[in-house]
Amino acid sequence: MAADGNRVLFGPNYLFPELFRAARGARVATVHDLGVLAVPWAVRPDSAEALRERLEQTLFSADLLLTPSEAVRRELIAIGVSPGRVRAIHHGTGVLAETAPTALPPGTPPRYALHVGTVEPRKNVPALLAAWRLLRARGIDPPPLVLCGGWGWKAEEIRREIEAAGREGWAVHLGYVGPGELAALYAGAEIVALPSFYEGFGLPAIEALQAGAPLVASDLSVLREVAGDAALYAPPDRPDLWADRIAELLGNADLREELRRKGRERAGAFDWNRSAETTARAFRAAAGLEDGIYPPAPLI
Repeated sequence: MAADGNRVLFGPNYLFPELFRAARGARVATVHDLGVLAVPWAVRPDSAEALRERLEQTLFSADLLLTPSEAVRRELIAIGVSPGRVRAIHHGTGVLAETAPTALPPGTPPRYALHVGTVEPRKNVPALLAAWRLLRARGIDPPPLVLCGGWGWKAEEIRREIEAAGREGWAVHLGYVGPGELAALYAGAEIVALPSFYEGFGLPAIEALQAGAPLVASDLSVLREVAGDAALYAPPDRPDLWADRIAELLGNADLREELRRKGRERAGAFDWNRSAETTARAFRAAAGLEDGIYPPAPLI
């Protein structure tokens, strides 16, 4: 590797391989989020241990750090990384940008609200279940909650809650679904809910906007960066306010249509080709071939 003469050595997932120590070239790494610092209790222990042991080395030795959002860029700067060494490059519109919807997965109810993501602590599914119970207690009949995504770590308790809700007839866990099925789920959802405690970008948010699905998201700076005024927001730790936002959407057809329109418009500004071109320019700058001054990612 040292003899290859590479101008850039890229670590796409936080950490540099040990072999990079013997190689020359500018070191560039992508830091997808700082969940290990912001919500350490929500990070898998094995991942947290690896990041605690080696992330500091990456932050010290990298010539350039890439992040998927200005929010993560600001988090890195807040812990002491020089602003000139961090560049935010937004993702595109997820894997669904060129995916045609197929049939809905078996078991999908005729009308539904949708949550997309692995069932794990950071995704905060219990807040959604609590909000649905509050809505039902208020005499509101929300559409069944459909959850797609695999079971993650620490999912035993929430799995029991989801199964209980399923027996009561207002929740369905579909597990992992393919891209065509996922595109169909977004297209048919009355509401998409993203109650995460923390995100580095939030692909389900941009996928929902692209599909024209009304979005309710956690009131996090990164999700406001992505969705702007094309979503409603509620604090992740307030199921009562989640119930309020969902009830507001269910009771206001004009608001749902407004969010659909704004969402499609906003999603048009997130493009994988632009992301790739910007990343290539960042590589060239790190190698000394272009100007290395990095302005913030343009906010839409």
